[in-house]
Amino acid sequence: MDLRSRRRTAAGDRQARDAAARQARHHDASAEPEGIHARRRAAADHLLRGVGAQLGLRAADARGVPAPRHGAEADLRSPRRRSRRGERRADRVPRVGARHQSGAEGNERPVTRPRAAASAAAASLRDAAAAAAAGRRRAVSRVRSLSAAHLRVGGAAARIAVHDSGVLVGARGQPRYQPAGGSLRRAPLQDVPHLREAPRVRVAVTGASGFIGRHVTATLAARGDEAVAVRRPFEASALERMFRDVGAVVHLAGVVSAVREREYVDANVEGTRAVAEAARAAGVRLVHISSLAAAGPAPAAAPRSEDDPPRPLTAYGRSKLAGEQVLRGMSGLRFVALRPGVVYGPGDRALLTLFRMARLGVLPLVGRAGAAYTIVHVADVVRAIAAAIDADLSGDAIFVGHPMPAAARDILEGVRAAVAPTARIVRVPMAITRIAAVGGDLAGAIRGRPAPINSSRYAELAAAGFVCRVDRLRERLGVVAQIDLGDGLARTAEWYRTAGWL
Repeated sequence: MDLRSRRRTAAGDRQARDAAARQARHHDASAEPEGIHARRRAAADHLLRGVGAQLGLRAADARGVPAPRHGAEADLRSPRRRSRRGERRADRVPRVGARHQSGAEGNERPVTRPRAAASAAAASLRDAAAAAAAGRRRAVSRVRSLSAAHLRVGGAAARIAVHDSGVLVGARGQPRYQPAGGSLRRAPLQDVPHLREAPRVRVAVTGASGFIGRHVTATLAARGDEAVAVRRPFEASALERMFRDVGAVVHLAGVVSAVREREYVDANVEGTRAVAEAARAAGVRLVHISSLAAAGPAPAAAPRSEDDPPRPLTAYGRSKLAGEQVLRGMSGLRFVALRPGVVYGPGDRALLTLFRMARLGVLPLVGRAGAAYTIVHVADVVRAIAAAIDADLSGDAIFVGHPMPAAARDILEGVRAAVAPTARIVRVPMAITRIAAVGGDLAGAIRGRPAPINSSRYAELAAAGFVCRVDRLRERLGVVAQIDLGDGLARTAEWYRTAGWL
């Protein structure tokens, strides 16, 4: 080829390259984002790459639309850089159209609606707040007495009891992260009715070494009070000095079984008088433990109430009623008289004979057929006593017992189930019981100790039953017996075994 032809070919190539360059510049100008000048292109590219990296996008298609729902690397190169051929490095993403890209499934992100995302965020905040509240809750002592004056918010209907296993809530039930009324301040604690409002008190207890007395002193100590045991003889001046240093007096001392009626009077009437006079002089409240026997017998079909005229059947019942009358005759004495039914439980010796007979395989069913009794576990009696110590009552007589009366056979079947399921229940005729009572009277007079079966005991067994209403116990003291007969007898049998009594 001659020199002239070569020059024409070179000129044509230059023209073609110039035309291609002009076309490329025109394409770049149309692809530039509005408001982005050429000198700021590098900064714009850096910004777009950062946004794409945060969004997790792969290469865009030719129209600038990212592949949907695939978390990958974005191709944010400018059109000029994408148009360069032969300059792609091995670590760069090739420019391709919108299509499926293998390997993107692992980075795929599920579509989350705005409301679902907000709910998820709120759930995470709620979990964090609950964990923080649980941490704060551990700092609240369960033993420490809290004053209701500092714990009360709103009216009675707005109070919410804070249990030791719950998260503290606001005045209208919202958790801490949602304060009531939009307030960001910490909501005050609610009233805690199961914690005592009063400070620790000293309580004088007569008969503290007896069956019920031991449970009373243990319960007072457990709730933070101090029990002061009062021992006989009940000398007036000594009692008054002791009572001036206490907040309440629980009078449990007395005689349950005796050979002569005078013994009942000395203990249950005159002893009560001495304690009551000292309590009045010291200005302290007296919780007197009387008995259902002071009211007299009543069948299950017509249970006795506190307002019914009393008709005691035995010398023991008459002495207990006389003790109550002594209290009512003392002007200025603040007292409440509790009348428990048949009390049983750990430490009781009255029913121990039945448990031992069940172990031998025989349980005698004595007494009148169909007779029923108000029976109560000692733990429920102690709850009533503790409530009476705290209550502001005066002059009340309150029956204490389980709402469900028990027939004699029910008691024996409960003992049998707790000790020996194969033991036989054998009915004893009333005639034989009467003969045994006469023999018991003679034996008691000779030995000076009452027999298990005597005339007083026979009179109780021949009655239609000793059943009372317990409405006032719930209304005045807020106490309802919780331990049923079967469970209570099983607990008692277990205690007998542990103590070596059975």
